[in-house]
Amino acid sequence: MAVTNYVEHGLRTAGYDISPPRAGNVMRNLTPDGATIVDIARACGVSKQAVSRQAEALRELGYVVVETSATDGRVRIVKPTAKGLESRHVADHVYEEFEADLEERVGAADVAAFRRVMAAIQEISDNAGNAGE
Repeated sequence: MAVTNYVEHGLRTAGYDISPPRAGNVMRNLTPDGATIVDIARACGVSKQAVSRQAEALRELGYVVVETSATDGRVRIVKPTAKGLESRHVADHVYEEFEADLEERVGAADVAAFRRVMAAIQEISDNAGNAGE
């Protein structure tokens, strides 16, 4: 939570009215060319409806556009706008500042251990989502 709050504060300070908890699933899983609602939902383990709501809120704020696939009218594609791409760049920069500050406080070895722990937590979470398949 603390990292999310740090990034959100950095985004707001930079003038972006975007909240990682409300928008992170969509923004984190977009490429510059976009991604389908289904692919985003699958990547974060949430429902298509949840991703659709996040995408719509981001569209209203000007961070993404939502288009219908030219080859399949049932498929919706979310693409970042210039503002959306800029916000991701800012979020990445804010996170890098966080890591640099953390490294100053605890040392590079502890930050590396932190990254390994976070990767393991993500792997466990990903595997839990696949249990029973």
